[in-house]
Amino acid sequence: MQIQIPDTDFNVKLASMMLKDGMELSRANFVKVLSMLEGTNKGTNVQEAAIMLTMKGIDSPEALSVLGQFMADNPQMAAQLVALQESMGNLGTALGVAKGLMNPALLSQLAGLIGSFDDSVKELSEKYQFSGDNSVSLQDFMNNVRGMKALLDGVQQQSNVSDSAEAQVLQASLSQASSKMGSIVDNLTAQALLSQKGREEVNFQYQQIPNLEAKGLKNVEIVVTREGGDKKADIDYENTQVVLSLLTTNLGKMVCSMIVKGKKVYIIFVFNEKEHGDEARKSIAAEFAELQKKLAEKNFAVTGYQVKVDPAMCKVSPYLIPMLPNLEAQLKKIDLEA
Repeated sequence: MQIQIPDTDFNVKLASMMLKDGMELSRANFVKVLSMLEGTNKGTNVQEAAIMLTMKGIDSPEALSVLGQFMADNPQMAAQLVALQESMGNLGTALGVAKGLMNPALLSQLAGLIGSFDDSVKELSEKYQFSGDNSVSLQDFMNNVRGMKALLDGVQQQSNVSDSAEAQVLQASLSQASSKMGSIVDNLTAQALLSQKGREEVNFQYQQIPNLEAKGLKNVEIVVTREGGDKKADIDYENTQVVLSLLTTNLGKMVCSMIVKGKKVYIIFVFNEKEHGDEARKSIAAEFAELQKKLAEKNFAVTGYQVKVDPAMCKVSPYLIPMLPNLEAQLKKIDLEA
């Protein structure tokens, strides 16, 4: 079916983006995306977010705002958590000199809650995982951050506002900590939106796993495709694609894409710079037997691998919209049964 699109540069670019992202260019879809973009700056990131949400059946201006900003900034949870810890430390110091500005009992309770919250953030490196026993779920952590943010906002509204230096420092510290928490809530909300089930092209689970103990604030991004394109589709661990995006110590940024079919696994390693790719080829070749052994212990056989240098593909966004870009679509045609 052909549709007539008003011949404007924006509409033509939007139609092209819809086709690129695997969205059927029907009048209904075009109108839905245009309606979502109404009142926004219609930037590329917002357009991508609108297409993504439409394909997931979500029609929400708030969701579009959060996801559009996420796709523009690609915030890293590890860095956000460190910034939050710093702001909470500043708040703790401000509370120490806030005597007389707040009820002593409330001040003591607030200091205790802040200390407990800070301890829970420090434990995330061990417990904030994609899945498994003793893990902290994305929803649980989001609820904790939202609760603490609401508490700080309430304290800020009720605290004694004056021109004293102590009061001004306290207000600034409360505002800063609340702002940092708001950024984390937006990040977690975007992760939840990306993980919503939808059409096959965008039916995956996405999550960031921060490693606060790693040098250089390592952040691991994980994308796992679901089998099928409906709301009942779930992850089939023997028919999926798992993408890991991370920053390594000696090889820079790396994306590892594992295509799983049955008990067969084919792996594509993508690097940002040629020298890193050259070094990786040597390292991976030397360690390939050990990799095969480890996966064999999990009853998976590695049938082969590729090492590529491709800056455009050495980030997580191409695996989100669309999940399987041209390079990956071609690679997935490899007969893993051979």
